[in-house]
Amino acid sequence: MGKGAGAGKSGSDQNRNLLQPMLKRSILIVFVLPLVAGILSCTGPRIQEQVARGRELMAEGKYSEAFSELDGVVQTGKADGRILFEAYDCLRRTAGDPARMEELRQAGLEKLEKAVQEEDSEVTDFYYFASLQYDAGSPVEGAKTGLDAVQRFLGPPGSGAGPGLSALEYYQLGEIYHLMHREDLGEEVFAKAAGAYQEMETPPVDLFARSLVEAAKGDLRKREYGEAAEKIDQARTIDSEVSIDPLAEGLIMMGARRFEAAEAAWHRILEPADLILECQFRAAVARKSARYKNLPTRGPTGLDLAEYNDEQIETNILELVVELREFKKIFIPGWKRKPSSPAFQLTEDQRKSQLAGMRKVEKKFLALHREYLLRDNSLQAFASWNRYRDLLRY
Repeated sequence: MGKGAGAGKSGSDQNRNLLQPMLKRSILIVFVLPLVAGILSCTGPRIQEQVARGRELMAEGKYSEAFSELDGVVQTGKADGRILFEAYDCLRRTAGDPARMEELRQAGLEKLEKAVQEEDSEVTDFYYFASLQYDAGSPVEGAKTGLDAVQRFLGPPGSGAGPGLSALEYYQLGEIYHLMHREDLGEEVFAKAAGAYQEMETPPVDLFARSLVEAAKGDLRKREYGEAAEKIDQARTIDSEVSIDPLAEGLIMMGARRFEAAEAAWHRILEPADLILECQFRAAVARKSARYKNLPTRGPTGLDLAEYNDEQIETNILELVVELREFKKIFIPGWKRKPSSPAFQLTEDQRKSQLAGMRKVEKKFLALHREYLLRDNSLQAFASWNRYRDLLRY
């Protein structure tokens, strides 16, 4: 049983590995509207118009055309660090000339390193600088830049600092936490971004929707499943194309007892093979749970299931496995179509009584697995180690 629990934690590691591509920042969404007017260090309306046009093209996903506009500004020698970064990012997204990309990255690093040292530097400068440092393979330097930004604009965790920041600034600080692989801290900042966007008459849909999705993960961590599910719903309403991690969405919907939605989310996992298998087990538990209007919320001693530790959950699961096995001897697969099955050797009243007993046990069985799963344990690992996978899948 101990080995099963340990194997469960490896499922969490697999989840994090799957999430890495999803967590790589989609830089385009932080450029456009807030940076178009009045922020250029270069001079001249012609150049400002060219930069604005380049950023608008980036927002539309037209990176080749955007690069042409931005690189034209770079060629004048009047580009600041932000423009250099944006030109670099456009070229990176279109798999452009590696040598030119490196030139832009180095030039951007030099400009932004100076920019973040200025008294009037902004969150955007730190975010772009840290992004280039991480892209350059310098995570230690990138993390230092991220910490400098957090301490400057937010203050120490729990200090209550950082009031008065814009929605975009909160958003970019959340992205900085992601660059630093501190998603747990970023979720709270994304929640502030979502709240600020909520107050805007016409917020940018991509930033608002993504802020909601990231804030929902924070609700998941706090076991506030209903609130998390509402944020996911709102994000999809705002932006139907918003990217949502199916692993997190599955847990959120499972916690909110929206079992069909949880099953659908886990079925979106298409790789790797071992994670697909885990998600098949999760989806099966969600599908079985959907058959019941409610599942028990308390364990055998009367405590809320959330108050039991993992070992107690596992012990109770294995006790119910024994009971379910006895019922399955009577109600074999397809028993309704098999008059010779043990179920039909009982009287009708006996059969109804046994079915009611089996369903009661199965509800407890599923409730325990739901709680075990909400702790991000691996169902497949524990069920395989204890040889009851069939009870979950069929």
